[in-house]
Amino acid sequence: MKKNNALLLAISIPLLFLIFVLVLYFVPRYFASPSYDYVYFEADYSSSYFYQVEDNKITLQERTNTRYSDSNNEKPTIYLHNIKENQSSKIDQEEAKDLNIISTDKSPDGFEFVSSMRGVNFFPLFVDTTNKPVVKGKGSIFQQNIEADYYNIEFLGWIE
Repeated sequence: MKKNNALLLAISIPLLFLIFVLVLYFVPRYFASPSYDYVYFEADYSSSYFYQVEDNKITLQERTNTRYSDSNNEKPTIYLHNIKENQSSKIDQEEAKDLNIISTDKSPDGFEFVSSMRGVNFFPLFVDTTNKPVVKGKGSIFQQNIEADYYNIEFLGWIE
């Protein structure tokens, strides 16, 4: 009987620890989720243009010096990301001008956009966020459904 108790204890302690860690990992997602949509553009570093936020408005800027002698004159594509649906949609420059942008790293509800999460996977079997854009904060990581390569994404800000 004592051998059975020791065996039961030896099996149950690691199992209980694993359940505890999984609960700590998944439960925060149900209590804290981001609520602010955001805007980003797909950067083409050979383009003569880029976007930036001035006085809470998106403005088109011309690069004064480019690294490429054959830079193109195409304007970068702007995207509005709906955080609830986790979907991005293209918007034109006129639509973007009408948006009121909060250009801080963190949203008013405490979340942060990160274009790449290299090397921070605690449970890579459950959520693969390597080199994918995420919104993180309050103990949670929300993978973003963005088709652009992480190194081409330029975050502009949160929509007020």
